[in-house]
Amino acid sequence: MANTSPNADSWRHELGSRDFPVEFERYHLYVGLFCPFAHRVLLTRQLKGLQKFLPMSIVKPYPKEHGGWRFPETDTGYEGSTVDLLFHSAFLHDVYFRSPPAYSKYEGQYSVPVLWDKKTDQIVNNESEDIMRQLDAAFNDLLPKGSDERDLDIYP
Repeated sequence: MANTSPNADSWRHELGSRDFPVEFERYHLYVGLFCPFAHRVLLTRQLKGLQKFLPMSIVKPYPKEHGGWRFPETDTGYEGSTVDLLFHSAFLHDVYFRSPPAYSKYEGQYSVPVLWDKKTDQIVNNESEDIMRQLDAAFNDLLPKGSDERDLDIYP
């Protein structure tokens, strides 16, 4: 019988596809400022001017034990971190458990970054290179024509 448990590749969807079209305020980004893989996504978001299109929640860098990456209880609870602005989750794994196909069956690592679709209530992607590549062009049609942000191509 085939293994139907979700794995790390369960969330490798394409932003801008038929299932995940680019729309204003549809997506949310989960990051950790400590994570070098999240850095490239954060840099792309900043350089492309996507802050108003892609709000984000930031997990605390530690302690990771006793439940994994956690969100502070308030935005002032840990400098550089935010509460989970979508679900008010205590832990990042709570976000993973909300997304099909995981729910409570996923046993892999709970990593950042995570691109969340608020409309379909699921993770679009949790692979930093994919997210960076997708952010480079996916929102271009929503950016002003002729703007530096729209014309910027950061992915080789």
